[in-house]
This record gives sequence, C-alpha cells and structure tokens, in this order.
Amino acid sequence: MADDGALKSDSILIEQQRRWHAGDHVRVEALLSDIDTQALGPEAVLDVIYSEVLLREDLLQEDLTVDAMEQEYLNRFPEFSKLVSRQFQVHRALQSSDPYDAKGDTGPDTAVTLPARRRESDQATTAAQTAPQTVQIPGFQLLEVAGKGGSGIAYRALDEKLNRIVAVKLLIGPDARDEHSSRQLLREAEAAASLVHPMIVQIYQVGEAGGSPFLVMEFIDGGTLAKRLQEGPLPVAEAVDTAYKISQAVQYAHDQGIIHRDLKPGNVLLDSAGEPHVCDFGLARRLDAEHTLHATGDVLGTPAYMPPEQARGETANERSDVYSVGAILYELLCGRSPFQAATPWEILHQVMTDNPAPLRQLNSALPKDLETICERCLEKDPARRYASARELADELRRFTAGQPINARPVGRVQRLFKWCRRNPSMAALAGVVAVTLLGAAIVSTLSQRKVAEALGDTKQALAKAEGQRDLALSAMNDLVHRVYDDLTKREATLEARGQVLDAAIDGLQEIIDEGGDSESTRLTKTKAHTRRAYIYSQLAQHEESEAQHRLAIETGKTLTSQDGKYQLAQVMANFAQFFLRVAKFDDAKEIAEQTIAYTETLLDADPDSLDLQNVVMQCRSRLATVKAQKEGSAAAIDMRREVHETCVALHEAWPEATKQNITQDLLNIKLDLIAACLQVGLFTEAETYLLESLELLEDRNPEETEDVQVRRLYYTMLGDLATTQFAHMEYDDTYKTLKKAVDGYAHVVEAEVGRPGPQLRAGGLHQKMAACLKAMGRLEEAKLHTQKQIDHYREGLKIGGEAYNPQRYAIAVGLMSMAELHAREGDYRSAMKAWQDAADIVEPIVEQYQAQDDWNGMKHMVQLFAGVLKEDSEAAPEDVAAFDLALQAWAAADKGNLSIFETNEQKLIDGPANAASPVTKLQLQFLLATTYGLQHRAIVNGSPNDKDDAAAAAKKCIEAINAAKALGADPMLPVAAPEFDTLRQTDEFRAAFPVM
Repeated sequence: MADDGALKSDSILIEQQRRWHAGDHVRVEALLSDIDTQALGPEAVLDVIYSEVLLREDLLQEDLTVDAMEQEYLNRFPEFSKLVSRQFQVHRALQSSDPYDAKGDTGPDTAVTLPARRRESDQATTAAQTAPQTVQIPGFQLLEVAGKGGSGIAYRALDEKLNRIVAVKLLIGPDARDEHSSRQLLREAEAAASLVHPMIVQIYQVGEAGGSPFLVMEFIDGGTLAKRLQEGPLPVAEAVDTAYKISQAVQYAHDQGIIHRDLKPGNVLLDSAGEPHVCDFGLARRLDAEHTLHATGDVLGTPAYMPPEQARGETANERSDVYSVGAILYELLCGRSPFQAATPWEILHQVMTDNPAPLRQLNSALPKDLETICERCLEKDPARRYASARELADELRRFTAGQPINARPVGRVQRLFKWCRRNPSMAALAGVVAVTLLGAAIVSTLSQRKVAEALGDTKQALAKAEGQRDLALSAMNDLVHRVYDDLTKREATLEARGQVLDAAIDGLQEIIDEGGDSESTRLTKTKAHTRRAYIYSQLAQHEESEAQHRLAIETGKTLTSQDGKYQLAQVMANFAQFFLRVAKFDDAKEIAEQTIAYTETLLDADPDSLDLQNVVMQCRSRLATVKAQKEGSAAAIDMRREVHETCVALHEAWPEATKQNITQDLLNIKLDLIAACLQVGLFTEAETYLLESLELLEDRNPEETEDVQVRRLYYTMLGDLATTQFAHMEYDDTYKTLKKAVDGYAHVVEAEVGRPGPQLRAGGLHQKMAACLKAMGRLEEAKLHTQKQIDHYREGLKIGGEAYNPQRYAIAVGLMSMAELHAREGDYRSAMKAWQDAADIVEPIVEQYQAQDDWNGMKHMVQLFAGVLKEDSEAAPEDVAAFDLALQAWAAADKGNLSIFETNEQKLIDGPANAASPVTKLQLQFLLATTYGLQHRAIVNGSPNDKDDAAAAAKKCIEAINAAKALGADPMLPVAAPEFDTLRQTDEFRAAFPVM
C-alpha cells in the first residue's frame, strides 16, 4: 500500500507540473478532489501542497511574503496544519543565509537537490526593486548587485575611506522589519566580526541603514564552491586540502564560541587562487547564547548538508558543523551531495532515516580511508562523529601525509545495526537477527545482495511466527561471541565493539521481557555484560565498567546450571581484575577471596574441572598483585612462583582444542612473575621465563598478526628481555631489542587510540631505551626518549583519569631522569626546573599514596640547585656548598681535568657523612661514585696509563657505588651510569656487581 501511495503521489505531481507549465494553474484541492487523501497519506499530500508553493514562486512571481503564504495554506488545509507549518519553516531556511557571490551565483548548491528557485527574471526584478541608488550607506559606494537570497542582498561596494573593494550585505524581507530579529542579527554579527582567520570571510563593520541591518565584509572574487562543483568533483588532493582548510576555519570559530549551522558549498567562497573562505559565520548562534536568531525547534540550514539533530529542530553544536563539513567533503569527492530528492521535505526525511550511498559506490577510484572519514563525519549519532573540527582536520592531515587514519571503516555489522535503530517499529528480535546476519557477512563470502535477501527472508519469518525466539537467541550468542571476536581480531574500534554488545544486551532483555526468560538467555546476557565492562574499562570509563560488572554478577547469580555457575565465578574473577586496574586494592582482595571461596565449593562437587581450577588460579594471581602493591614485589614473589607452577600444570593438562584461553592466562602470569623478578634484581630467572613466553608466542606470528593482544604481549616481552640484556651489560643487543620493541609498539598505540594502557607501556619502553642510550654515552638521544617517555605517561594519565594517579610517579621519574641529563650537560637551571616539575606532579597525591618523603626529596633537590645558582634557598648552607663542590669536580672530571677532584677528594668523601639531609647525602655519594668512574676512565685512556692507579680508582669507585646503593640509589646504577663505561669492562667490576 505504501508503494502504491508513492506511485500515485508521483503521478499527481507530474500532472500538476504539466498543467501549471501549460498555463492551467490548477489548485491542490481540484487535483485531489477524486483522491482518497487518507489512503494517499499526509506526507504525499504535503508534497503536492509544497509543489504548488514552488510553482507559484517560480511561474506567477506573486508579491506575497512567506508569512502570508503560510497563513493562506493553513486556512486552506487545516487538517494538515502541523505539517504545513513545519514545511514553511523549511522553506524559510532555504531562502535565508544565501551568501553573496561576486559572479552572480545565487547558491547553485541547492539546485543539485531541490526544486528550482525563482527564475533569473524574478531575481532581476527583486534586485531592481532594491537598486543601488535607492540605498544609502555612509562611506560606501554600492557598485553592483553581487548576489541575493531570501533574506539578504549583497553588493560589490567601494569603501571610500580605505579605497578598497568590499561586500555589503543588507537584510531584507520580514526579518529586516522585525525589531527583535534585527537586534539579534546585529549582536550575532558583532560576535562573528571577532573572527579573524585567513579562511573566514572577515566582517569589517556592522550597522543599520534606513532601519535595515547591514554588514560590510571582505570581498572574495572567485565565486562559490558550489559554482565550482557544477564543473564536477575536485581531484582528491584538492578536495582533501579544501576540506582541511574549511575544518581549520570551523575549529577556529568554535574556539571563539561560535558555530555556523549552515555550512554548505554555497557558503564557501573561493578566491582567485582557489583558496576557500567560509562566510556567514555566526549569523545563527553563539555556543554560549541563551537565545538565538531562530527559536529552538525551527529547522534552520540547508537540508542536504544538515545533520539529523538539526533537521529535528534540536540545538546544534560543534559536532553538527563537523557533519556539514563531512557533507561538503562528500560532494567534493563525488560531485553530488549526500542526499538527493524531489523536495526538501524528502531530503530531511533521508537525513534523519537513511545513510548516504557509500562514496566508493559512486567513485570506485577513491581511497577507502576517505570513505571512512566521510562516514565518520556523517554518523547519525553525534557522539560517533569526530569530536571536533580539529580532530577532522588532523585526520585529513594524516591522510595527506600517508599515515594511518584513526577512524575505522564502518563494517557491515555497524551498517545493519544502524538500519535496525532507524526502524524502531520492527520487532526487537528482527533487529537482533538482522544484526547477526550482517555480522555473518564479515566472516563469510556473502555479498551485500545475499545479505539483503537474507534480511528480507528473516523479517518475513519473524513477522509470521513467535517461534523464532530460539533463532533470535542463537543469533545473540553469535553476536556476543563470533561477531565480537572477529571485530576484535580485525582491530575494530572499541566503540564499535561496544555498540555490538549494546545491541546484544538490549535484544536479550527484549527476549526476556517477551516471555523468553531462560537459563541460556541469562547466560548469554551475563557474558555480554562482562565483555561490555571490559570495553568500558579499556576506554577508561570506570564507573560504567563497574556498573556492567555488577549487572553481570547480578544476572549470573540467577544461573543454576554448571556452566552458569562457572560463568559467575569467572565474572567475579574479572571484577577483581577490574579493581586492580583502578587501584582499589582492598576491593580487589575482597572480591578475589570471595571468588576463591565460592569456586572451591563448586570444586567440591566437580574436583576435576579445569575451568574452575583456572578461576582459583586467576584469583590467587590477583591476590599476589595486591600483596606486591601493599608490601613490595619481594614479599609477593614466592606467591607468584606458586601461581605460575599451578598455571603451567593446568596448561599441560588442558585439551589442545581449547587451549588458547589458558595459554593467554599463562602468558599474563609469566609477565607478572617476570616483572617481579626484574624489580628485585633476579635477571637470570626473569630471562628464563621470558624465553619460555616468547616460545609460546611463536605460533601466533606476533609481528604480523592482526591480533592486537598478541602484538602487545610480544613487544612488552621484548622490552623485558632488553632489561635482562641491559643487566648483563650487553648494550648493543639491548639497543637492537629495544629498537624493535619501540617501533613495533608504536603500531599498537595507533591501533588502540584512546586507551591509557598502550600509552603507559609505550612510555615504559622509551624509559628503557633512554637508560640504554645513557649507559652508552649517547646523551642527546637519551633526552629525546626521556621526553617521549614523559609524553606517553602524561597521555596515559590524561586518558585514564584519576584511576591512573599512580602513573604520576612514572612521569615524575621521567622528569628526574631529565634533570640528571641536564645536570650532566652543566645546565643546572633546566635541572632545577625538571625537579620542580616532578614535585608539582606528585604533590596532589602525596597523602593518597603516602609519598611525603619522596615529595620532600624532590623539593630539596630544587633547593640544592637554587643554592648552587646563587638564588634563595632553604637548604642548609653546608649542604649547598658540598653539592656545589661535588658538581664542579664531576663536571671537570668529565672533561678529563681531575685537578679539582684530586685537590678536594677528602672533602668530597666527607661530604655525604656531614650532610644534613638524607637527599643531599645520596646525591653527594652518587656524584662521588661517578667522579671516581670518570677518574678511572681518564687513567685508562691516558698515555701511558698506570695500572695500579687504575686499580685503586676502581676499588674506590666500587666502594662509593655500594655506599650510594645503601643510601637508596637505583640498584641499576652500576650498569646505567655512563661514567662507568671503562670500569664495566673490568673483571673486578663484574665480580662486584654480578647479575642475579
């Protein structure tokens, strides 16, 4: 019936057009007199009504205002009053905000998608009614009409005072006569006049002439982008460059608190060099405005470029402009706007309900990345678009530079998911199956046509019988498991995976609400909540993650089957892991202990269950982590070894066909044990576990696989392997291993953008690389990697938020390393600033993490350097004097001049013993040890050299290093300080600091 109605509507419109153009101005009522309008449908009737409005404007050129015409049609068709009023809102929007065009272009961007506007003769008539000589604007000579829209007319004019060509735009029509509209326009225009950007048409002056508001603007002489597009799409490079510059202009306006709300090719002017300039900025709304020129609920803008929320009359924001820039980019690439139809109302309907044709269907030569960028901009849901025009500009820059873009292509699962959301009248079960069918297309060879056929068959089947519940539940299982797993392996964004799970959870709840409450339904729902919790956790949305964990447990407690009880145990174990991630160690301990107690009751009934034994093992691992956090790594290492042995035994017992998950658990537990060994200096033991782990990963092709988890593990383990090589003083091997790890992990960070974990691990790899380069004496390179270390940690903290506060220490450690590098260069002021920055980073969490002593130490170092720089210092004068002398000796010895050191050696030896502050004692002992190392280097490299003197220097250096370690120096000091480069080659040094 709907199709029959549409065909009848089309035939009526064709008949109406034929008769009007033949001179028979038949009215709508006559056309519809023999038609059942109820069967035809209200929107079809509205099409006929609005077609008559356009025909009257085009052929009769009646001297009627839009308000008068609207009232006429409201009187003629009271039964359609709401539709008529809304259509006239659209009509006003189409007539407003047309920019001036130096070539007489009156906005051909609308000609592509909308019925013709008034003819040229009509434009000429209207322009003549407001001829230049009838308008007087002091200081400006109006030369010619440059362009006209429904609410404004623009002139090319001469600014007599500055002797330059400008554009003058006058507000005409009802808005010009309305005092409120005029005042509002002036206020908005004054705000827009503050926008000074090379890609925005500058507003020079705002005023009133003869009671009508006017604007004086920069004159751009190349016509509109819409006119250029009449020649066809732009070359890819030019299209991307144009969109990039428009995005920059839009972002600048947003930064000033102004959004556009009517971005389209007709509102982009091109200068003689082809550079774009956005015009009519700010005439609609300020971001912080309580009132705007158009009331909330009006449809404002141009339908083909209007985002759905604006088409619904909702308040537009920055993401609305991002949509419009995406629509412009779409047209730049394929030569047509995203949506086309016979009437504006049909276009608005498409904007709110349909997706535009994929770009590469219209132009198969276009790069996939550009299609992906446009799809991201044109998302119906504003939250799924680029968050800002800056993000869009950055994405276009990445494309131009040949770098990977951040957005991921919209897959078939997402396309069908969107279809289901746009068709809420369909039963929820049909939506579920539809999503699953499209999910199947991802991992099969089904063509889009086959999927469409299957979807049609599925809808018919679901409409016929309620007995499809089992099919729907099967589909939900497929969605939660196979489709989700495939998306994960293909590096789909976390948000996309989250949407799949949201669809699954909603569908499962519909099944339950409609009488399908069963163990299997609740089991699948429990798993879906658990996976959704993980996604939220990875996005650092910790409150949402905790809520999903609790929903999973709540649902899991209703399960009575063996599988269900195991699932609840696993959900509880996952919850304990979540609390570890957010540093809630007491909560993690409580949940882990509860899980062990619950699981052991299940083991009493099924003692051979490997799944249940694995849950207990996981929770004991969580408890070991809690113990390490509270008591230190050394206190928990035995517990970690026991967990490791248990996991190895489980791994050996697990059937090969289902071994993948336990292998992942074993790798994670090995990583924890490796980290603990490294922290307490058991490098040889750590190396053993590392080689075992790398062997486990070999079958997964870690350098080529699409599985991000495998690559993440692999490069993390390479970083740990480098640490063991570093401890063995194998610096060349360390550098090669770290280079591979750092370069490889950069791709992991790109694939997992928006997650804190990858940033933190990348920071750790750069920290290790900086230490290696420092030991090799390559200090400038070490500084670069130290800065990257700090930057990654800061980004991780920024993404992760408060739950990642412990990472502040990692940033502070990086800053202290940078301070040491500055000091080695003799740049004491930069060293002092780095110590101060470290103290500022730690200060907010001093009480939370009981870090008072650490923070005091950082502040004391600032005071020591201030004293050396002869600035106000609260440090004890004797500490400052000793520190100053030690720095001088250290710097001179580094240049091969040992005179200061030899003259003051006893004072330097006595310095740590006499220092007032523990921090000063440590720093003096560190400087003494490294200066002895420099002395050894000078003796060994001298010609001739004295072996006895070298041996004496070596002995004193080893004693000083041990004294520094006793005061709290880094245990890796012997292998990390570049001053010990010659000593590290001696047997006595290696014997003094053996690798454990």
